[in-house]
Amino acid sequence: MFLTSLNEAKIDLSQYLSYKRNEQITNFIPTNIKKPNTLLPLSSALELISSNFVDRFSDQTFRLFLAAGVHPEFETIEEANLFNTVFGRDMLIQIKFLRRAIQLIKNHQNHKLDLRSTELIQSLNSQIPLDAIKFLSIYQGRKTNLDSEEGSGKILHEFRYNDDRIAIELATARQWKWPYFGSIDATCEYVSLLTDLIMEDNNIATVKIKNYFDKRDYTLLECLDMAVKCILNWQASDGLIYYTRQNPLGIEIQSWRDSFDSISTKVAGLLPSFELPIALYDLQITALQAMENYQKLPANLRSINLDKNQTQLKQAIKIILWLPQQCYFAQAYQSQNNGQKILFDALSSSNLSQIDIPLLKELHPSKVNLDKYVDTILKNLESDYGLMTLSPESNRYHPCGYHTGNIWMFDTMLASLNLLDLGYIEQSRLLAYKTINVINQTHLYPELVGKYGHNEVIIDILDTSDNTLNRIVQPGQPLQGWSVMAYVVALLID
Repeated sequence: MFLTSLNEAKIDLSQYLSYKRNEQITNFIPTNIKKPNTLLPLSSALELISSNFVDRFSDQTFRLFLAAGVHPEFETIEEANLFNTVFGRDMLIQIKFLRRAIQLIKNHQNHKLDLRSTELIQSLNSQIPLDAIKFLSIYQGRKTNLDSEEGSGKILHEFRYNDDRIAIELATARQWKWPYFGSIDATCEYVSLLTDLIMEDNNIATVKIKNYFDKRDYTLLECLDMAVKCILNWQASDGLIYYTRQNPLGIEIQSWRDSFDSISTKVAGLLPSFELPIALYDLQITALQAMENYQKLPANLRSINLDKNQTQLKQAIKIILWLPQQCYFAQAYQSQNNGQKILFDALSSSNLSQIDIPLLKELHPSKVNLDKYVDTILKNLESDYGLMTLSPESNRYHPCGYHTGNIWMFDTMLASLNLLDLGYIEQSRLLAYKTINVINQTHLYPELVGKYGHNEVIIDILDTSDNTLNRIVQPGQPLQGWSVMAYVVALLID
């Protein structure tokens, strides 16, 4: 439906536009993803985002997290059920919240979780982490495939069978093959989790799986080593981790900020080239944490020494991506074909949600400097609902943009946990409180909310600044898996 009169919307649509760009609204679509009368009980939400997944290839049943569950009030609404499957990154981050929740439950006897939810968390923790690792190992990449973006040792981004409705649509429109591997951080998160599990129980290293692609048997330790080698293949001579999109119709930005306009320069709003190698800040941190974790393995279980790689990566982050005058990290770095080197310096929430604490303390050895860093991020990004993904001072900021202004519950709660670990208790609890409020007010476990709360409409624009079409407002999924897990952790912190 093309908008013929702004009065039809009965709202001031100009409030959604960027005041720094030349934009024209081309499409306004009300949706049926409205606020329910009541919030789904947490225990029900936990059950809906976890699945007894029967794998057709191995004929095994795995207990796994889905990226989103089917909300009972929206099960017939197509746009509310886009992610009801396994996403590698999403599941691994959900597990990160799950394992942290277990620690918090042990440390805080008088927490706010109800008994049923507490029992479910404990049950899921006993099954999902190892089942997730086994499942992802079965579908771990073995060779280069440009359509699926598979690579040796790489962990999948999105799992669908070829006869899945959405799989068929994406295969037709974008030539994707399945499973699809268009993310880099899933591999890093996989290394971190599997390393943790092996350190907790060395027997996990010898667990065997049969790989889907080459039909060979591997131990999980062998799968771990292949994932580590995959990360090392992305490390360039300057020390940073780079990736290049393999499928020209694949995901442009292959971190969790996976929309085309999520990475930009602050003033001009320049976007990176999607066909050239790019070093994203988020990926440097997840790769560094994977290396640090792997190095903790006992010597007899570690076939690769990452001391040099880890040191090079840490130094490169400090030298190339750190912006001392602004007191935050740039979003990304890229060399252009003409030799020009661009720092994408817009301020994003990753400066609190994706941090390596040892690295941060090396940069800020005094508490005064660390205070300045934390204050800079919170002053620019904190809102009534949590952390905005992009600073309003940035050229590409939209108050309800997918990764250019919206607030994601999981992103806010990763920041909250990092603040807690850094000793900023009050600031951590405030973000947890805001996350709880969002969920209690919307009666959803939303993928995201905008500056004005739950987005109930879709707004498309033509950006005449660079002649691109963009969707600057859309509702989040109503039962997003990592939002449920973020809510769990928020209740345990608040």
